[in-house]
Amino acid sequence: MKEKCNLCNNDEYDLVYEGKIRSAGVGSEFVEGFKILECNSCKINVLSPFPDNLKEFYESEEYRKHYDHTTNEKELASKYDFEQNDRINKIGIENLRGKVVADYGCGVGLFLDVIKGVTKKTIAVEPMIACMHILKNKGHVYYEYPINVKEDSLDIAVSFDALEHIDKPLVFLNSIYNSLKKDGIFYISIPNKNDILMNVHNEFYQEFFYCKAHLYYYDIKTLSYVIKKAGFRIVEKSGIHKYDFFNFISWLKTDKPCGRKYLSFVDSFFESGFNNELIRMNMSSHLFIKAQKQ
Repeated sequence: MKEKCNLCNNDEYDLVYEGKIRSAGVGSEFVEGFKILECNSCKINVLSPFPDNLKEFYESEEYRKHYDHTTNEKELASKYDFEQNDRINKIGIENLRGKVVADYGCGVGLFLDVIKGVTKKTIAVEPMIACMHILKNKGHVYYEYPINVKEDSLDIAVSFDALEHIDKPLVFLNSIYNSLKKDGIFYISIPNKNDILMNVHNEFYQEFFYCKAHLYYYDIKTLSYVIKKAGFRIVEKSGIHKYDFFNFISWLKTDKPCGRKYLSFVDSFFESGFNNELIRMNMSSHLFIKAQKQ
């Protein structure tokens, strides 16, 4: 890889992984011809090479069809509504009340739908043009790209499962920083490359974890690094674990995901303890950081 790192301008990398990766969402076919490289300086992991025509791909419906196998709002809500619970619990509804909130990479706006009743204004930032009418019809102010959001206009910005798709993460984060008011708050959550299964089931899980749609892979250190480099002060580092204990056991037993299933001998107290320990050790499925504009 000859290109300089988008975060630190270093041009030396180590090979982390070479082999099959997912072409899109869970259940999609595997593809070859890609590598995962680690920058020798900042330690960010990056997909090489990047897929072609990224801008056009994310603007089209093909991305959502390829990744989620649907662009239907109700089907997407059925699949992802549950994720909003952890996000709201992390942020606290009291911290959203009466605020101007923007969601960067919001898809069809599921998080914004939940908080719309308590906020002053909800702003949807989403490059997929097909989402524009859906978002506007639900009463969200719509912008296609972060650069379009007015500077110093937001109380709160959020971004969930988006940064890993961005080819220029610092440009993305700088735009969010500029759009926040002084002392404005930014909440971000993305997949964690230090996920528990990357540590205990590395061989089979790697080809599932790495994905053609994810251009960068972050752990708590590299995510903290890029957020600070964009100018933010980090207030709190945490995580969210989206999958239950049965999924963990299934991977160890069958080398495959199983989704969320009930185990008669695992109660909510156990599940909560399991998730909290993974978060404490920075090994949850997703990272979650609260940061502030300085």
